[in-house]
Amino acid sequence: MSASVAICPICSTRIAAPSGVCACAAERPDKSAPPPVFISRRDFGRLEHLARFRPVPCADAVARFLVAELDRAIICRDEDLPANVVTMRSRVLFRADIQRDIESRTLVYPHDYDPSGAVLSVLSPIGVALLGLREGASMAYATLEGAVRRVAVEKVAWRPALQGLTSGQPSQRS
Repeated sequence: MSASVAICPICSTRIAAPSGVCACAAERPDKSAPPPVFISRRDFGRLEHLARFRPVPCADAVARFLVAELDRAIICRDEDLPANVVTMRSRVLFRADIQRDIESRTLVYPHDYDPSGAVLSVLSPIGVALLGLREGASMAYATLEGAVRRVAVEKVAWRPALQGLTSGQPSQRS
């Protein structure tokens, strides 16, 4: 009889159930589960489609990580999301690993990604880790090379729903 297998919600590593968390949990000082993740209903369906059906190229580990995050997410209407939550098309200030400087990026869907450095795809390991976090929260994630890293949200600098925009794009009208 084989042991059941689960996916770690922190780093997407395959682990023996029922523990539910792999060794990366030891990195969390409080040894608790990862922080809560908040996602809008509007974004949830689109993200689930990206993760489960992958209409764009994406590493399996990243897709599994996104599915795990969506499975544990608290789904909210846009107007009910806390103002300090990273959503799709948010401009977020974050620190990747403790030693690094604060970076600023906009979290985007893969078709909006460009290599300018101004945006971060939600189908990247760090993009998945940032999705749905509140200011002050941190999350472990595995790089494509398998190294475990941590990202911390410093500030949500801009969020489309807070500006009355549903598409996430500023109005082109003058």
